[in-house]
Amino acid sequence: MQLVGNNDRCSLHPPEDAEMDGPFQLANSVIDTVINNTDPAVFLLRRIEETPEYAHYRALIGRTDGNLAKTLKQWLDSDYRVFSFQYVESTDAAFKQQCMMWHQLEGPDGKLDNERHPEPNDGQVIRCPVCST
Repeated sequence: MQLVGNNDRCSLHPPEDAEMDGPFQLANSVIDTVINNTDPAVFLLRRIEETPEYAHYRALIGRTDGNLAKTLKQWLDSDYRVFSFQYVESTDAAFKQQCMMWHQLEGPDGKLDNERHPEPNDGQVIRCPVCST
């Protein structure tokens, strides 16, 4: 089995301008050790998708307005095995960073499991900094 990637990248890492911590194993004890803040954050979960011919990385980009540990623990029983994260200064910054990463990683046409473009929270008046949606 061969590990392949998109655009000559054999692994799925956060874009260079995203200063994320990780990757860390997606495990309860690791989350409890690493996550020590309740500020808004963006996160990237990764898994390996295998076929008979090859394996490649898939990911999910998400955000939380607070309590990243609780949000990550909701994914413990999923196929995702590692996570990276970045704390940001506000919920607007979390939305903007999630949008930028979604576009940089090419949404579902690239390596993301996210089928749809990120949406602002209810009551949040903000647009995507890339496509203005």
